[in-house]
Amino acid sequence: MNTAPLVKSLKDMLLKPNAHVTFSDSVKKLPANLRGVVPEGMPYSIWQLVEHIRITQYDILDFSRNPNYKRN
Repeated sequence: MNTAPLVKSLKDMLLKPNAHVTFSDSVKKLPANLRGVVPEGMPYSIWQLVEHIRITQYDILDFSRNPNYKRN
């Protein structure tokens, strides 16, 4: 099975902006002292949202490559 096209597509989705801004561009002007602050009227800080994305991406990766995957 040739997985090269799939790997290229996944890399492009993660690393190229395509229809969205890159992660680096989206946070580069965010002051460090505001990363953990929950803005008024919002349920989460930027840090909490990024951590949620990180955990979710890891879970998707584990599900995709681990034949013995078990949901936590």
